[in-house]
Amino acid sequence: GSPSPLSIKKCPICKADDICDHTLEQQQMQPLCFNCPICDKIFPATEKQIFEDHVFCHSL
Repeated sequence: GSPSPLSIKKCPICKADDICDHTLEQQQMQPLCFNCPICDKIFPATEKQIFEDHVFCHSL
């Protein structure tokens, strides 16, 4: 039994496909907001996709 693709997300920070320190941190607590690890910009938890896109843009 391989895990379903829905349960595995790429880590926006280190681009790991599997469990990493960052994904473990995110699973342990549902944050009220997201802080960009690069520029410390804060995003509400309701804007998770925007946060992920923002972090991804730093890597471009």
